[in-house]
Amino acid sequence: MMETDSLNRTLRVLVIETDGYFDAQCLEYNIGVSASSIEELKRRFEDVVYLEQSEPGFLQLEAAPEHFHDLWNQARVIESSSADRELRLAA
Repeated sequence: MMETDSLNRTLRVLVIETDGYFDAQCLEYNIGVSASSIEELKRRFEDVVYLEQSEPGFLQLEAAPEHFHDLWNQARVIESSSADRELRLAA
């Protein structure tokens, strides 16, 4: 899943499914959400990005740990509806 931050940079979001539950981890900023469905996961992530961008220091948040970047590179695209949104599911 890809979103943009307040500087219009694309945010890459890795989705990991565990026992029927989904976790989303942003790579550019170390923020994440969990949900019981992909659709709910998208809504929650969009809400978190919106709220976090209004906080001072959002752009100074650290990137996700390198482990998540490695998983992103191996993940498969499961939805790609436009240039600014891509959903990748970890293998």
